Amino acid sequence: MGWLSISARLWSSFAVISIWTAHAVYCDTEGSKCGCLEVKEKGFMQDKLLYSEKIFRVQWMLASAVGYTAAIPLGFFVAASITTSPVLFNLIDGFIIGTINGVVTGMLQWLPLRQRFSQMNWWIIVSIIGFAGGGLLGEAEFFDRLILEGTARLTMLGILVGTAQWLLLRRHVLKAERWIIANTLGWGMGAVIGTLVSGSIAKILLFPVSGAVAGVITGQTLINMLREIDDSAS
Repeated sequence: MGWLSISARLWSSFAVISIWTAHAVYCDTEGSKCGCLEVKEKGFMQDKLLYSEKIFRVQWMLASAVGYTAAIPLGFFVAASITTSPVLFNLIDGFIIGTINGVVTGMLQWLPLRQRFSQMNWWIIVSIIGFAGGGLLGEAEFFDRLILEGTARLTMLGILVGTAQWLLLRRHVLKAERWIIANTLGWGMGAVIGTLVSGSIAKILLFPVSGAVAGVITGQTLINMLREIDDSAS
């Protein structure tokens, strides 16, 4: 099973989850609180809200997994078609991978985000900036000297992505700086767990597992932030 096949399967899973979410959740007219289909029973409403959080969590995880997995082969192919210079190849490869990762991940994250926030049109742009910058700086020779170079690269990626997205997220949630910490830990832990899984099971799982772990950690952090908004509004 190749990278493109894995990316296609993850993309299909994301599409299915998105359809479920579209039927299960909507934003109310004030845009301040995410509700479910109108019901009279409070207990049933709570169950539906928990269900929507589960869908959101899976959707966010798949967004990171799909973006990171799809970016690797496409970035390599583009860089190889542009130059044969090892130095230029690494720089171009890192930048293209980061850009593709930002486009795909940012777009897939924006889909569930727009259900909660009305002004998130710049999310894809700031995601591209963060991922592209992380991909480019990740090719610095400094990382080649480190023992855990992969973990260091993705940790730095998390810092840049988290900071770029924080610029937009801080307008909507309290204590938004937690988003930078979540991305830093998420992508750093993703590198560690992805390396362990790929080494013990199959190397091809490195990128989807790394992205999925980052998505789980950042997704849960965002859900906690959204709960705080709902609690303050109630």
